[in-house]
Amino acid sequence: MQIFKSQEPKKWDEWLIQVGQSCFGQSWHWGEILSSEGYQVERLLIWEDEVVLAQAQIIYHILPLGIKYAFCPQGPIFSSQSNASLKVQTMIALSQYLRRQNCVFFRLEPSGSALEAIKSEPFFKTKKTSDINPRATVILDLTVESQNILNNFKSKTRYNIKLAEKKGVKMTEKKDLKVFMRLSQATAKRDGFRLHPASHYEQVLLSPLSRQFSAVYEDKEIATIILAGFGQGLTYLYGASDYNYRHLMAPYFLQWQALIWGKKTGYHYYDFLGIAPGRVIDGQYDYDSAHRYAGVTRFKTGFGGQIQIKPGTFDMIFNSFKYIFYKLSRKIRRFF
Repeated sequence: MQIFKSQEPKKWDEWLIQVGQSCFGQSWHWGEILSSEGYQVERLLIWEDEVVLAQAQIIYHILPLGIKYAFCPQGPIFSSQSNASLKVQTMIALSQYLRRQNCVFFRLEPSGSALEAIKSEPFFKTKKTSDINPRATVILDLTVESQNILNNFKSKTRYNIKLAEKKGVKMTEKKDLKVFMRLSQATAKRDGFRLHPASHYEQVLLSPLSRQFSAVYEDKEIATIILAGFGQGLTYLYGASDYNYRHLMAPYFLQWQALIWGKKTGYHYYDFLGIAPGRVIDGQYDYDSAHRYAGVTRFKTGFGGQIQIKPGTFDMIFNSFKYIFYKLSRKIRRFF
């Protein structure tokens, strides 16, 4: 089994799409966004007998005091030919490679089958950690008729969309960082969450992966969203709205228009990206109503779709002493 660094963007993305993985976090362009922000990015191909068994886009994080770790968002991605045994062999080869890069641990977001394979092998020392990307999401099928999509919305969601249309809210497509930051800063202040630096959103908007749609009322942008399109999937990345115009229900209208656009453009599904963790009981999604994602969960589940729950984020530990030191230092930093 061999590991090579890919230098071919087209082949990299084509392989991901061919194996049915439209996760934007492993796309070449997403790696370019992170690289432009100063991260060291490697795209690793794991080969055997001239066949690609897996791909892993790796982002290296270099911290003080000699702590370095590797992160593989939404991956690694395995080929359909990779059974449990091949997954284990692949992960052994990948972990040995990352050890040689002096990584203290490997942070990954494996699929369910990949996690089972990893846990079956005593060679690996893994630990569940705080999720980087939310493990629960809502997936909406865009291959059905538009009217069927609308019919599956909750009645309140349909009402809010019609209200926005009646009030004269319109949608425009234009990448505009100033509009996004104006609305996002107000939303973050109102809801009490932290934003990425403006430079991150700038790089996202510069990427061909992204689209920005805004809701306009009386010539003013009152809500905006940024989407990432890769393969068959269209993903809702970021959104913000003007609280002073909340009565116009622009976020509902904007999502509906984005869904229509995604369907017409040829995407097969729409990923709302993140909701509060929970479980499906008798067809209903049960989650903590006090969770910080509770509000967005109510909003996103109002559009119907299927709940998808992934295993989450795990750390594969190579150096236990340095890993414990890293975790302790993280806890201490939270107090200052």
